[in-house]
Amino acid sequence: MAIRINRNLRNKYCPDIKLGCEIGEGLRIAHYVGIVITGHCIIGNNLYIRKNVTIGVKHNDQTGQIYIGDNATIGAMSFINKDIPPNHTVYTPKSENIVRLKKSI
Repeated sequence: MAIRINRNLRNKYCPDIKLGCEIGEGLRIAHYVGIVITGHCIIGNNLYIRKNVTIGVKHNDQTGQIYIGDNATIGAMSFINKDIPPNHTVYTPKSENIVRLKKSI
């Protein structure tokens, strides 16, 4: 049954949430686009995730689990590969420049 629910969610909204992860109650996802949660995660209650978030690591990169505490918030376009304590907000700062193209005459 879980496999069928996972497949239906993936086909409709395109998140990639592996069946091996443990997710507490009250998970909120602002936008389902680009959400990836690997099977090596234990997520507490009331997690709030913005769009384009990846939580986890490749199977061979790290042993053990990634723990995300209760009442945490993860900002848009973040890559999470370490534990997050309860009641924390985490985001990945972006330092890229936005360049405006000049119109040709």
